[in-house]
Amino acid sequence: MTRSLTSGGDAALEQTGGDPPFDIWLWSDRLLLHGPGFKADRHRHHAIQLGIGLDGPIRLHTGTANPWQQAPGFAVPADLSHAFDAQGTRILLLYLEPESLAGRHWLPHHGDRDAAFELPAALTLGVLAPGSWSEAEGLVEHCLGARSPEHDIVDLDPRIVAAVELIDEHLNESALRQADLARSVGLSPSHFGHLFSRQLGLPLRRFILWRRLRQAVENAISGATLTEAAHAAGFADSAHLSRTFRRMFGLPPALFFGARRLARVHMRPAVGDRLVTRYDGA
Repeated sequence: MTRSLTSGGDAALEQTGGDPPFDIWLWSDRLLLHGPGFKADRHRHHAIQLGIGLDGPIRLHTGTANPWQQAPGFAVPADLSHAFDAQGTRILLLYLEPESLAGRHWLPHHGDRDAAFELPAALTLGVLAPGSWSEAEGLVEHCLGARSPEHDIVDLDPRIVAAVELIDEHLNESALRQADLARSVGLSPSHFGHLFSRQLGLPLRRFILWRRLRQAVENAISGATLTEAAHAAGFADSAHLSRTFRRMFGLPPALFFGARRLARVHMRPAVGDRLVTRYDGA
């Protein structure tokens, strides 16, 4: 198997047969990837990235004037241009929404918002590849010191639950306006926006984007083509969906889409999925 990211900004991992080499765990505001190490040419993505080498160090490069650095693990802030080489080791890559509650608080406590840095040994020593949802949750909580939003679902306001239901019902529509959602649940737009962010840990627009990405992945897993998956999740076309994946994660859509997708995808019930039952009839 050849493992590489091609230059020119077009991410493409190549597989030469066999079972999908990667496992991906997808939450409402974060994504965890485990698999064989590969080399990534210079790229950038909006998600904060944590990388850990399970069998050896990872090499990281963040600027033409800077030398390659080698470390057991690293963190890359949002939108920072970088390249890495993890060939020869299995890797864990955690991608975190920078506007999430965890994303806003993690970097100031561990490093620089504008520069990549080595992860402390306490975060990398003894880390094992997850084999279940509970292990994946534990690993992410270990790295971030923060639990995923799904843990706190019992405390959601019923009006936020209703708004999430509306978002899901109209996810394939191009425009989901805060004012319309607020009016539908009896709140002012400003109050709704503050309550939504406080309860779900994400601004409304970022929540909708992650929801659409999740829906597109679900559609693809169910056998939809890239175009069908894109339209059903509210993207203009397959190119729009592909650009969004690359911009968010720096990952090739081939990981998720197509008959030869490169990853087994494990999806946690999204925020709101279990809340609807919690508040039915309340």
